[in-house]
Amino acid sequence: RIDAEVGELTLSALSQLHPVYVHLRLESQWHALTVLLSRHEAALRAAYLLQEPSPSQTQRDVSAALSRVGWDHDFEHVTAEGLRLGMARPASKVAVELYGPTHYLTCSAESVSARALDGASKFKERLLRRLGWKLVRVPYYEWDALRTAADRDAYLGNKIPEA
Repeated sequence: RIDAEVGELTLSALSQLHPVYVHLRLESQWHALTVLLSRHEAALRAAYLLQEPSPSQTQRDVSAALSRVGWDHDFEHVTAEGLRLGMARPASKVAVELYGPTHYLTCSAESVSARALDGASKFKERLLRRLGWKLVRVPYYEWDALRTAADRDAYLGNKIPEA
């Protein structure tokens, strides 16, 4: 019965279950939910990967700046587990993620110190770290404050020691 209900989920719901399944597989391989979702692993992964990435112009700008400072990377990389990363060096498992306004609970200019990552972003970070990835977070409000290409290149050079 439950398997039938999983099969009735929308594409969006299946997509959201994929990272949960990856997490459960790492943390509690024999949990009943892990076993249940494992029967739907291919469908969960396919649904997640069907969700088209929509990189912003800002993400493209960060990628271009990374290239300028000599940090070669894959744009919109998909990990072996089927998780998407904005910019990544798969061989060294280093990822750069641009965090736009939707990644934060508070986005007002007057409360910069009060900005906190939302649950989905925290979950993805935790999952990727558990998978051995090092994450470099580029908050949109820090990036937007940089006005010149030289400032942006220097910022990334400081954030990413290997750049």
